[in-house]
Amino acid sequence: MTSFKFSIPALLYTTLASLLFSMEIQAVSSPLTLTVMTLNAQNLFDETHDPGKQDFTYLPLQAKQSPDLKKKCLMIKNTTYRRECLELNWDQKAIEEKLTHLKEAIEQAYGPKGPDVLILTEIENITILKRLNQKLEKMGYQTLALEEGKDRRGIDNGILTRFKARGPAILHPPTKMMGPSRGILEVTLELRKDVMATIFAIHFPSQRSPTKVRKDAVRYLNQLGQKALDHSQLVIAAGDFNITGKESGELYRMDLSPYWQVSHLVGCHQCPGTYYYKRNKSWSFFDAILLRNGSQKPPMSCKIIPETITTHKEPLRGSDHLGIWATIQCDQKVLSH
Repeated sequence: MTSFKFSIPALLYTTLASLLFSMEIQAVSSPLTLTVMTLNAQNLFDETHDPGKQDFTYLPLQAKQSPDLKKKCLMIKNTTYRRECLELNWDQKAIEEKLTHLKEAIEQAYGPKGPDVLILTEIENITILKRLNQKLEKMGYQTLALEEGKDRRGIDNGILTRFKARGPAILHPPTKMMGPSRGILEVTLELRKDVMATIFAIHFPSQRSPTKVRKDAVRYLNQLGQKALDHSQLVIAAGDFNITGKESGELYRMDLSPYWQVSHLVGCHQCPGTYYYKRNKSWSFFDAILLRNGSQKPPMSCKIIPETITTHKEPLRGSDHLGIWATIQCDQKVLSH
């Protein structure tokens, strides 16, 4: 009778070798890049009155000849805004000029191709957003998102992108402290079949409100961003945060940067800001692009590329803000057999 003796380490080695021979497994980097831009469109209105909104300034002069509309303009307390309401002729020619200027501003960033995702603030309604998209026809944006909010003047946030939306857009209403202002617009995009990105379009309450109001808005955004990680690999927030240089340390650095990569804290260190206060002769990063830190969960690792973060270098004709744009890159680990 013949007996056989096997060494256990040798047996394990043989088994592993056999498996590796039949199946080669290696980590492959499959990078995904996404270009993002945000711009305050500064009062992009159409030429018709939206019921319940104080959009009387942005109507044709012919329409303002009615006693009722003149009365609406005369009720404006600020002298400059009252005169503008009475004298501005917001007709088709003025709108076409405005759209052309915005197109030029966007092309300064990415040329005729445009960014993959464009986040806009101060858009009156979906009608004027569609008109802008027609002007940007060569950029190939197939998804347009805008939901009517509670802002008294009627300005909202809008998103244009070449990516397909996964489900309808959601407008998160402003908190009680934020008051009747813009909410936070949320859209989830399908970047690839296996990669979802949630985009938040932001326009926080203006400097007429105290810092505590914007601080409450930041808290609200942080909550929404955390929740979005349940269904998306990337979570991005961009728009007009209305945060001054004086508030930046508290709101951008202390309240936001622990949870998000903040564009001007990551790069753009030579950029002065995106909004200039003539009265104080100071710049602030009102506008920013944020990438949620949780977007780096395995097997996805994402970051804003510092050297790609840029603003316009000169004042724009279509806006009193400068736009800001950046590239987000994700390295994804996959298994190939």
